[in-house]
Amino acid sequence: MRLYERTAAINDISRAIAWIALDNPVAARHFFTAVQRPYAEIRRFPYIGVKRHFAQPGLRSWRVRGFPYLIFYRPTRGRVEVIRVLHGAIDLERELGNPEV
Repeated sequence: MRLYERTAAINDISRAIAWIALDNPVAARHFFTAVQRPYAEIRRFPYIGVKRHFAQPGLRSWRVRGFPYLIFYRPTRGRVEVIRVLHGAIDLERELGNPEV
């Protein structure tokens, strides 16, 4: 499957790299590489992630190994759409919308 990153996800990654680089530039470079690994896994197995119940239907998450970040994505016809890449400690409900009822 093809992978499509929304602008918000690209911005999330850029902000995370900048934040991590304040303390550890080497770790910031590792973060970028660490995000690419789950992207490859998600492309091959789009339903591998945990199904999430936020306002966006079909949303799933998969972790970035070695970092406290989650990739939020949605498998669609012929592609995987990466919605956001967020730190696991933030208010995910606020960022992704109220949980589905």
